[in-house]
Amino acid sequence: MNKGYITGSSDSGWFEISKIETIGGDVEQTLFNGRGWIHSSLVGLSVADSDAKLYAAPHKTSRVLKKLIADQSGEQKKVGHPHL
Repeated sequence: MNKGYITGSSDSGWFEISKIETIGGDVEQTLFNGRGWIHSSLVGLSVADSDAKLYAAPHKTSRVLKKLIADQSGEQKKVGHPHL
């Protein structure tokens, strides 16, 4: 599994990323470091926290749009973002 750092987005469904790293292995590796774009249809989201929330603005005092509940079966779920 990999983790990426999203630094921006476009109106046409693309995410700007600054870094991609592997996670979950014996040694974490940086796969990409720089500025690049990936289409939103290729991006997934995993929820590790049992009380994760999606906020309307980038601070915890903003309105909660949705509680993100991890699926007990281990299956990944999509979150209601217009580009996902």
